[in-house]
Amino acid sequence: MSSTHATPHKRKGIVATLLALAVVLVAAMMSTGTAAANPSWNSYPIIGTHDIPGSQASCSKPQGSGLPTTANCAVWMVKTFTQETYGTRGLSLREGAPAGSTPFFRAVPAWAFGAQASVNPQNVWETASGCYWNVDAANYCNITNTVYIGTNPMSSIETNGGDPRFELALIFAHETGHAAQAQPFSGGRYTLGKGGFPSKTTPEDQPDCFSGAFTKYGVDKGWFDATTARTEGGQVWYVRGGTELGVTAHNLNTERQRYFELGYDEGLSACNAMFLARPIAPWTS
Repeated sequence: MSSTHATPHKRKGIVATLLALAVVLVAAMMSTGTAAANPSWNSYPIIGTHDIPGSQASCSKPQGSGLPTTANCAVWMVKTFTQETYGTRGLSLREGAPAGSTPFFRAVPAWAFGAQASVNPQNVWETASGCYWNVDAANYCNITNTVYIGTNPMSSIETNGGDPRFELALIFAHETGHAAQAQPFSGGRYTLGKGGFPSKTTPEDQPDCFSGAFTKYGVDKGWFDATTARTEGGQVWYVRGGTELGVTAHNLNTERQRYFELGYDEGLSACNAMFLARPIAPWTS
């Protein structure tokens, strides 16, 4: 007579298999993202949110050294731009935060802890801070003065055939532009489509312009190719367009490209001139 009950020997085998699977899963979760000889592009741990502090040394490593290396190089570039451009004039990427607090930029995998919205499972609310992000995009949260970016879109950028450090840096620069909008010199707050802007797209137009000013700075520093950066940077925003993630807060693709080129050609002062009542930098000339 056959039996459906597992024998002690079979039960031990099942337990051993489950333990082995658990070890593999924990190892993946605890991964530090260190680049290997053939790294996984999405090499951040698969849960939680993770620091992207920025590192100049990351920029000296070859492309393909792993996603954390690429992201740290891009963040270092943006931080260098803001520190040198703004100086003591008002923009701090951790303004008001205590010493030793988490870095301004955070990587967020799709399995990040948080309350998933049933209407859009890509949207996550972190109950501890009140921050919101979309795991398929980059978002600035003014509550914690932090930029969150999904590891999935970062992985796509890493492998799409272009210069991933450049494209990631553009996205980080755009979100840093939102941080500038949250500073006292720009009205002290940032909310999507609100806060006294002349149109619903102005809150996004200014950061597109900001990313252009950053790109020109990077060309002058020798980070980006002077013959292609203006064109390629404009294409990044043209391709993303006004319906990025189905949201209409961004301008039309031709306008996003135009505002990027405005910042590239004329600098941050031109981004201020778009709406002087809410400058993106604490000077207007």
